[in-house]
Amino acid sequence: MTRGEQSRSRVARAIWLCLLAPVWAGAASASVTSSILGTAGGSPMGITVDSSGNVYTANAGGNSVTKITPAGTSSVFGSTGTLPTGIAVDSSGNIYTANYAPNNITKITPAGATSTLIVTGFSPNAIAIDSSGNIYTANYGSDDVTKITPAGATSTLGATGFGPSGIAVDSSGNVYTVNELSRNVTKITSTGTSSILGSTGRKPVAIAIDSSGNVYTANYDDNNVTKITPAGVASTFASTGTNPNAIAIDSNGNIYTANYGSDNVTKITPAGVASVLGATGDGPYDITIDSRGNIYTANYDSNNVTKFSQPAPVIPLAVNFETQGGSPIAKGTTINGGSMTDPGNPTRSGFTFTGWNTAADGSGANITFPYHHTNSSDFTLYAQWRANSNTAATPTTTPPATVVMPQVPEELPSTGNTMSLLPLLLIAAGVALIGLRQRTHTR
Repeated sequence: MTRGEQSRSRVARAIWLCLLAPVWAGAASASVTSSILGTAGGSPMGITVDSSGNVYTANAGGNSVTKITPAGTSSVFGSTGTLPTGIAVDSSGNIYTANYAPNNITKITPAGATSTLIVTGFSPNAIAIDSSGNIYTANYGSDDVTKITPAGATSTLGATGFGPSGIAVDSSGNVYTVNELSRNVTKITSTGTSSILGSTGRKPVAIAIDSSGNVYTANYDDNNVTKITPAGVASTFASTGTNPNAIAIDSNGNIYTANYGSDNVTKITPAGVASVLGATGDGPYDITIDSRGNIYTANYDSNNVTKFSQPAPVIPLAVNFETQGGSPIAKGTTINGGSMTDPGNPTRSGFTFTGWNTAADGSGANITFPYHHTNSSDFTLYAQWRANSNTAATPTTTPPATVVMPQVPEELPSTGNTMSLLPLLLIAAGVALIGLRQRTHTR
């Protein structure tokens, strides 16, 4: 039924890889690093990533969805129907799985609440969501596409070729399926008109669309990618690793395939140049890309997820040197997360330069050079100063104030006329004599 059930043994895959080595060659990319992000449930067949970088896998062996945080913490996010083979996430963070055996879709909210959304056509093998929130399934058993609106209304959008195994939607709302058994691609307009867009290689199992409307298919048996233009012109675009089982396109138009038979990822540039991006876990079955360009594969045989981390983009930054009263230092340049050399020491009269700090008041980090920083935007370093002791201000001593006391003359000043007091003395004596007589008369 599924390609996972037809997986070759590790020995067989190794033999195939050796046989194909002269045909498929390419150096691993040095610009990315790969690691196992976390553990998935049993036999993960689908993978998607939300806007926060959380990864979700549809686990056909456990009928569940696993959530793996950016830090690598794994947990069971919710239960699904039997044999979930496809998975997608909407703009609100709801997860949807296409359940192959019961012909339905499971919805899991961000809080982990699970419900059966709707019945689809027979054996839904892949799922996609458009910008309006409409859900589409490629129904492998009934050769058609089911459309489910956000309100829950379901309908058959249109017929496909035989055995649709992958599905994609373009910006205009056109739906495309890659048809494994008829080796072609079906285009269905938003109004439900179906047509064959073009032919593919043998056993095409996955599909992706670029921003120009070109369609690409991963051809499992031919170990290559077919490109079909909007006009329907088909050509072999590039070779891949062994048994490419999934395909994705990044924002720069680079194409990536998860190669089930050789346990690696192929990168193909827009010019058609192919190289090995790196190794994955065992049996990479599906692939997805996050908004930062990191690539993830769901590894069916090793029950885990491989992450290919893209290097951070190089951003030129300006560094301002605030000398805080000292001689000027020219503005410097660096890059995000880079390092910088010593810009030199400013000078300031009466002060000694003690170094640079990330804060004006010296409360930040003291800087040593070469300075390895983590800044991603322009920043400023501040000069720190210590006053020299020999230039400190000398305190002024104020002499005690002189208190001037008024001088009291030792004797009344002389007027030069010694007889000026005699009349007064005679009057006083007369008054005293009159008073004495009055007291004697009273007795």
